[in-house]
Amino acid sequence: MAFQCDDLAATVEMMKSNGVRIIETDPTHIMVHPKSTHGILMQLVEKDPDAPRATKAGQVPDTSGVVGIVSYKCTVVFVKNTDEAIKSYEALGLKLYV
Repeated sequence: MAFQCDDLAATVEMMKSNGVRIIETDPTHIMVHPKSTHGILMQLVEKDPDAPRATKAGQVPDTSGVVGIVSYKCTVVFVKNTDEAIKSYEALGLKLYV
């Protein structure tokens, strides 16, 4: 799973300060260790400043011409302990909305 960040360095520092395990082998993309994400390997890359912004619905217009899946809006992750999962995903900078 890959995520774009407006400021990759600041995002990595925030995650590290929250105890998230980071794999830094290339400064242009960072991997978040699966032990910090309940088994999901996440990649972080810096968003191009000229990249289109998402709509209110979270959709970004696709102009790539690529056929097939080019975007998704929702991912479901099954975990054993919901409270523990919420804390660890908040450490990534994600927010719980109910």
